[in-house]
Amino acid sequence: MSKNQNNTYYAQSGYVYINGLGFVPQTPKQNEKKSLIMCYNITFIAILFLMFLRSFAKKALIKALSLFGVAITQSFLDSTLSDFLFNIIYLGLPILFLLVAFKGQVSFKGMFKKPYPYSMRYSIIFIAGIYALSKILTSLFKSSVSLWNISVIPESYSIPQGTLSFVLFFVLVTIIPAFLEEMLFHGIILRTFRKFGDITAVFVSTFLFVIVNTKIDDMACSVLPGLMLAYMALRSQSIIVPIISSFVVKVLSLAECILCSSGVASSRLLILILYLVLILLATIGFIFHSKKDKSAFIVTSTETNLTNRMKISLFFSNVFIWVIIVISCVNMLRYIEFID
Repeated sequence: MSKNQNNTYYAQSGYVYINGLGFVPQTPKQNEKKSLIMCYNITFIAILFLMFLRSFAKKALIKALSLFGVAITQSFLDSTLSDFLFNIIYLGLPILFLLVAFKGQVSFKGMFKKPYPYSMRYSIIFIAGIYALSKILTSLFKSSVSLWNISVIPESYSIPQGTLSFVLFFVLVTIIPAFLEEMLFHGIILRTFRKFGDITAVFVSTFLFVIVNTKIDDMACSVLPGLMLAYMALRSQSIIVPIISSFVVKVLSLAECILCSSGVASSRLLILILYLVLILLATIGFIFHSKKDKSAFIVTSTETNLTNRMKISLFFSNVFIWVIIVISCVNMLRYIEFID
């Protein structure tokens, strides 16, 4: 066996070379670091894949459908069909990629097991209150940046007319994104990183959940809900609770858009009152549940060979995460206006 072949053999057999000592077995800390970096790389590549598909897949999809004689017109049904397939592609393909890459670590059946008892009861009111609080804080943030002559372009939906059209639209903007997003971020990613500690899993899944948004106000509004959804996934031991909670958030967002576009003069006031009521109910539920369950809202993290500081350091020292951040910032600039 040649020297190069010998070095390769030892490297692949779990040995590391140290000057003066030669090849020695890797320590548990070195093994965990190597495993964590590999998980980071695979996950970040999947997120970059998602961003690429979100930017280019829709035009490619329309061209591909045209080759099969399906012409996408301006009609609502045609646009809904293309948007439905687009959501399946740009979220579904990264999910499939990670399921294959993390085979043996994450199972589809394990994600959808029966939730922990009573976790469903408080999750909906909590996520509704957290979302309402996030919307109020985001509105204050948008008002503050306007002082520097910066305006964030608001998101708007074209609400379809007719029962069938509205049902299809409702499914497209609520059920499908809630299912696919939660499966990706708080199903596969969260469960994969739990072996490195729950704190690391929550941090990684929430950071990526926030950074994939294309608008700065959406990013700001998704931080607290992202943390809450990650907590729910850990607490319930199932992805079912986060999916339902995410669905509630998207229904609230859609209801706000419908109310704002209705032309009612007091729509903003009605939305504010609704949010304040949801925050009040969530606060009451929080106090009641905390007294009933002393371990509620406590995320315990198993001890590993790496400190949390080292795990976060490895996260931000990865070149792929900075590519993701740069792409996200570039996309975000499209929704920002500088007022003269």
